[in-house]
Amino acid sequence: MTPATPPPPRVRQLRLVVEADDFEAAVRFYRDVLGLPEELAVDSDGSARVMVLDAGRATLELANPAQKRMIDDLEVGRQVAPALRVAFEVDDAEAAARRLVDAGARLVAGPVETPWRSLNARLDAPAGLHITVFEELDAVAVPSLHEWAGGDGAFRRLMDAFYDRVEQDELLSRYFPGGVGEEHRAHVTRWWIEVFGGAPTYSDELGGYDGMLAHHQGLAITPDDRRRFAYLLSLAADDAGLPADPEFRAAFMGYVEWGSRLALSNSQPDAGVVEHAPVPRWGWGVAPPYEPG
Repeated sequence: MTPATPPPPRVRQLRLVVEADDFEAAVRFYRDVLGLPEELAVDSDGSARVMVLDAGRATLELANPAQKRMIDDLEVGRQVAPALRVAFEVDDAEAAARRLVDAGARLVAGPVETPWRSLNARLDAPAGLHITVFEELDAVAVPSLHEWAGGDGAFRRLMDAFYDRVEQDELLSRYFPGGVGEEHRAHVTRWWIEVFGGAPTYSDELGGYDGMLAHHQGLAITPDDRRRFAYLLSLAADDAGLPADPEFRAAFMGYVEWGSRLALSNSQPDAGVVEHAPVPRWGWGVAPPYEPG
């Protein structure tokens, strides 16, 4: 009796390891401009540094030489790609290409619409990578949490409802002895808008993650304060009329839990904080928006 062939081991992640001579420039380009969230950063002895960035779903595309030549001819009009080309799917290929060129990439070609309805741009990017940014033109767009909530106005209503409750709260009102003024409400609204997928004005004008971190350092938030913060935000979402579907509220409260626990940790006197990071961009997680029918 022939023993059964064991299944191949499961691959859990595709990780592309790239040597970057100018490490800081590569981090700025891929993390801060292209927008890949930072997962891990380690500094080791001998000036060794590494950063792992989350690039979303990973696939391995294998092409024979004829396919590689065909794609180069279609997208660029000549043979330019090395054996390894890195492609990033984005929501808006034209806007992404402009942003990357402004950050130092060299536009090689495009954006070009392909016969299979994608919009592709080729660029030479930091760390010696030849990259494609592409947009699937026929893809069914999943709305951002910002869009699903109702846009900027929904988050302003949320912050007003929340801070109105904070001002009357026996635990949290001590953080705002004079009440919560317009400037604070407006600034925090812009943070939430950016986190949930709206315009990045908090990063562009108010100091980004570093600025928000500075507002929490030294506050010595207590666990009871954190729990009350999360509870009042849940109530404020109802007050503001935010969508009540389980998928949105699960994503919303997921951010509340994550952000409040990070603020709790960063606010302690002896906290070892990460001083520089991009503003988080929150998504739907495991439960995308429910569309009946």
